[in-house]
Amino acid sequence: MRVLIVNTDYPPFLQRHYTASPELTGQPFSQQMQARMDSGFGVADAYSDAFKRIGHHAIDLHANNIFAQHAWARQHAPHLVRDVPIPLPSADKIPWGCKSNTPTNWLVDTFIEQVRQLQPDVLINQAMDTLAPDLLRQIRQHTRLIVGQHAAIQLDQQLDLSVYDLGISSFPPTVDYFHQRRLPSRLSRLAFDNRLSARLPDGPRDLPLTFIGSFYDVHRSRTIWLETIARRFDLKVWGPPPTGGFGASPLARCYQGQAWGLEMLTLLKRSRITLNHHGDVPPHANNFRLYEATGCGALLITDDKPDLHEMFESGRQVIAYRDSDECLAQIEHYLTNQSAAAAIATAGQQHTLTRHTFIDRVQKLMVELEAMLGSNH
Repeated sequence: MRVLIVNTDYPPFLQRHYTASPELTGQPFSQQMQARMDSGFGVADAYSDAFKRIGHHAIDLHANNIFAQHAWARQHAPHLVRDVPIPLPSADKIPWGCKSNTPTNWLVDTFIEQVRQLQPDVLINQAMDTLAPDLLRQIRQHTRLIVGQHAAIQLDQQLDLSVYDLGISSFPPTVDYFHQRRLPSRLSRLAFDNRLSARLPDGPRDLPLTFIGSFYDVHRSRTIWLETIARRFDLKVWGPPPTGGFGASPLARCYQGQAWGLEMLTLLKRSRITLNHHGDVPPHANNFRLYEATGCGALLITDDKPDLHEMFESGRQVIAYRDSDECLAQIEHYLTNQSAAAAIATAGQQHTLTRHTFIDRVQKLMVELEAMLGSNH
């Protein structure tokens, strides 16, 4: 089976990635994508690697990576880029819903040409809120199945899902949304890329208490919770700061900057205890921190959710709290009782590395994909 996994990247990450290695911009597509995947940021190539490990051909492309896409077009479709201005246009300004031959919309044409040349059996769109259905209809003839994958942020209620054959999500309300819109759907939990463990440097767990995450509008309750912790403990915080910075917040003295990919995972490997809070979202355990923290062997103290037990056993593999007071008490206890903290962290790591891998997720997805492809024969 040929699988094409389409995604988009965070512009701040792309800026940092190419600023750190400006020589990448002139390299071929394959080398640029390999460097992107080697960063370990996001899911990287975890899905495509899992498909390959179970015997299928899989390729990733990031539709808004202007440098990698430009490199692909130079090699495979030079007629699409002859009028592209330098510097390259911002991918944020590309109208992904329509095809256009104007120079500033060459990314749309490049994406369509990629699908035409690759002719995948399955196209998995991991950027449903970016790549519009009108665009996908233009490549419908070049693939047998189109799968939409989306996590927690609410999709537009007016989004046309008729172009998709299947919707998958790690977030139960999104699965329900697909079902209500009459799109066949299934729950597919997030996971940990266990290949990354071998790439992390050895060293002591010299960070007693950490948090790595974002401070967007949907995370206001998270910020208040972290401020409570910061007033009592020596907390180290990494992540994109809130608009306008931390100001007079106690988090200002905790803030260490941003950390992405392998750098972030290395910090988790150095952490004895790391914290999790889902922010202002419905009551479901659903973020990558659950798997990244446990996969790296840190003790995860996370907010309790009704379905957390479906992934981890609280008290044995992770520690769950119901409110700030309980969280503070647990932090105090496990900072003091390091042997107990290490035992739970080890159990959590073993559980993640055996039960929560991308191989497991893709094997389960393949059962459904093969059945759908068989029925389409």
